[in-house]
Amino acid sequence: MSQPPPPPPPGWGPPPPPPPHSSSLPPPPSTPAPPPPGFRPPTNTQMAKYAQKKNEWVRSQRNRFGEKSKGGFVQTQKAD
Repeated sequence: MSQPPPPPPPGWGPPPPPPPHSSSLPPPPSTPAPPPPGFRPPTNTQMAKYAQKKNEWVRSQRNRFGEKSKGGFVQTQKAD
C-alpha cells in the first residue's frame, strides 16, 4: 500500500515555465510589415458601395424596430 499516487490527468501537470525576460527579446520592428502578395486593399468604389448598403440597412432597421406610432383617433374624455 505504499504505491505512489496515479499521475494527474493531462493538462493538470505543473504550469509551464515563464517566458524569457523581455530584455532578451529583440525589439519590435519600427515599420509595419508589407501586406502579403495577392492582398489588395478595398477600392474606394467598394467602400462607397458598402457605405450605401450600410446606410440602407440602418434605415430599414430603424423603421423595423424603431418607436412605432399608433395611427388612428385618440379618444379623450370630455371636460364638463
